[in-house]
Amino acid sequence: MTNLTANLVEEYVRLWMLVDAFQFNPNEPGEDQIVWMRTADGHYSAASAYQIQFDGSFGSLLPKKLWQVWAPSRCKVFLWLMLQNRVWTTDRLQQREWPNNYFCPLCYRNLETVEHLFVECPLVKRLWTRVANWVHERNLQPEV
Repeated sequence: MTNLTANLVEEYVRLWMLVDAFQFNPNEPGEDQIVWMRTADGHYSAASAYQIQFDGSFGSLLPKKLWQVWAPSRCKVFLWLMLQNRVWTTDRLQQREWPNNYFCPLCYRNLETVEHLFVECPLVKRLWTRVANWVHERNLQPEV
């Protein structure tokens, strides 16, 4: 049985009205034209096709702010790699079928990913809590 919802029925009716209103005459003279809707002139460009990938997404200001903070370059590069999910954790090693230990070396519970290693691991959460208390900054405390 189909799960019909009010939104689904409404969307179907709108689509039906659009199709019904469309006027198509196959006997009309003239050649078909292909128009690329992503550029003002209607012509395809690789740049406009590339830009389609980012439609509906939003950029983070964090990577830009990262380079403005005073810190050693190697720390900034490491954080940038972490934000891009480019740190060589076990999940990335597995994708390439390279040797790995699978489990997080700190807790031996989960697959070692960037998120787990720096946010989710119970030992890391305790570390972040201690740092937050030490610098009196509650925003650093992980949510339990």
